[in-house]
Amino acid sequence: MPTPPEAFLQLSSDPARQAPDLFRGCRFQIWRSVEAWIGLGDHEALALEGAEDFDLLAADLATATQVKDLSHNLTLRSEEILEAIGNFWDLRKKNPEVLLRFRFVTTASAGVERGNPFGQDVPGLEVWGKAAKGGIGIKSLREFLMNEGKVSILLKEFLTGASDEEVRTELLVLLCHKF
Repeated sequence: MPTPPEAFLQLSSDPARQAPDLFRGCRFQIWRSVEAWIGLGDHEALALEGAEDFDLLAADLATATQVKDLSHNLTLRSEEILEAIGNFWDLRKKNPEVLLRFRFVTTASAGVERGNPFGQDVPGLEVWGKAAKGGIGIKSLREFLMNEGKVSILLKEFLTGASDEEVRTELLVLLCHKF
């Protein structure tokens, strides 16, 4: 019979040297990767730590997925969101021949941006989702990203010259989040 864990010595340690958040994040990423693997279709492949945390690859579509286990709310001003937008846009520019989607999967909730740029108590990420589905809110998202978001010069150039429909189809619907 194996020795029970409580029978072993315990070491006193410095909690500042431990990494529970790192391991929580790794577990979340592993489980989301397993979930994607289980759901693979006959003509799909899963790449771990490819372009993003994991990528679903098919003959006609690639979906790069970033996974974050976070304990704080996210807004369009959050570093994680701005980084994801930038990563998606860079990936699109590096792979122009590929129909590419980008998923941001997180445990975080959507927060409201300081100053309520999208209306009283309206999260920008909620506006993003609605704009992707129906085109409403694109003007306010474009203005926000141009003026307040720290997005790349290439993305700003696109936002400056693109029609609302181009913003919707080439950015908003391809970059989605899942809370």
